[in-house]
Amino acid sequence: MKILNTYFWLCTRDTSKKTGFAPIKLRISFGKKDEVNINSEIKVSPTNWNNDFKQVYGIAKSSSYNDQLNRIQKKIELIDRQLDDQDKIKTAEIIKNIYEGKGEYKRWTVLELIDEHNKTFQSNIGKKKGYSDATLEKYVRLRDSVSTFINQSYNRKDIYALEIDYTFIEKYVQFMFTEHPNGDGKGLSNETIRSSYYGKLRKIIYDAEKRNLTKRNPFATFSMEREEETDDTNWLTMSEILYITKYKFTRSPKLERIRHRVVLALYTGLAYQDLETLNVNNIYTDINGFRYIKKKRGKTGAESIIPIITEFEKLLNSYIETAEERNGKILPSLSNQRFGTYLTEMLTIMGIEKEAHPHQLRHSFAQANIDAGASAEAVSKMLGHKNTKTVLKTYAKLSKKVVMNHKDTLQSEMNKLQGLVPEEDDTKIKNMNTG
Repeated sequence: MKILNTYFWLCTRDTSKKTGFAPIKLRISFGKKDEVNINSEIKVSPTNWNNDFKQVYGIAKSSSYNDQLNRIQKKIELIDRQLDDQDKIKTAEIIKNIYEGKGEYKRWTVLELIDEHNKTFQSNIGKKKGYSDATLEKYVRLRDSVSTFINQSYNRKDIYALEIDYTFIEKYVQFMFTEHPNGDGKGLSNETIRSSYYGKLRKIIYDAEKRNLTKRNPFATFSMEREEETDDTNWLTMSEILYITKYKFTRSPKLERIRHRVVLALYTGLAYQDLETLNVNNIYTDINGFRYIKKKRGKTGAESIIPIITEFEKLLNSYIETAEERNGKILPSLSNQRFGTYLTEMLTIMGIEKEAHPHQLRHSFAQANIDAGASAEAVSKMLGHKNTKTVLKTYAKLSKKVVMNHKDTLQSEMNKLQGLVPEEDDTKIKNMNTG
């Protein structure tokens, strides 16, 4: 049970310059992070306030004022007891609102906060940078996962945001490790949970706290750390990319179309949203006949410039020829979720034992270019990053192949230089010693 603490104090910072009187306020608290002030509507001179006894003295109305303060105190204590008796959630803000006749104020539920966030987010798509349909879809998946978790763990359709505590977050994270939000029984990785689910829920609760929609934020004490990085990644290697490029699904037109989408993603590095909206107007040819893709990223607005190389040019041309049927779009529409499901199925049939998701194709593109010797600046431009920091941070852990290639290149250069360095002249050394 939460223990109510109250005391009266004289707010001298609000002292009237005209009368010299300051208001007496009542501080209501359940700890430092849950406190509010109530104005008693009584104002006195600081010389008539006894801070030790929290009473007015030395004026004709002292007794009347002190009685009034006592009534306020008793009313607050009564509200506190009533909330306990009714087994209701109580905060300092709730007690203040009831005292002032405003009721318990709207008690937001977790799903209401997510819905309210998603509604605002959707209204900003196309108007502000960083707001995209792809990111909104992630927040929608977050809502689905939280709804499923609450239903299975609490046997309720929703819970109040004020009920979220450390245990709630701990259980939710564990739930995501063991249960996929789609209900297929497959848990998610630590990094996927941390960035796509835990991180987004944490942001929504923090924003709600700033806007006074909730007074409880257990994320302030709960931390989900990144897993220690290893040298292994789930990205596709250069040989796997070439294998996918040459493979043919002769008996499954559906998987062959998925393979086409995968190939285009692997050779352009476009994120799902940007590949989905790729248009014939994004294809350019310069005066030298060099063909390239130029497109602004939906997520940031930064421009990507991607060369069209032989390995996927023929495939791209086949989709350009039929783009008019799709109002200029290169590829037919496909949801990110379904694309991920088909991608996993495709790789399994091909014997590539990796649990890849659509965004890993973008990582594979970047790593393949770095393995081939592309600079961080070139990869940043192709990916549509505004600077090289993201590329350096994500791919700074160079693959063994890059390190060995660098060693071979350095050794080759050193061997060339060996013939240019003159042999040591012993006579010069002897002359120096006798000199």
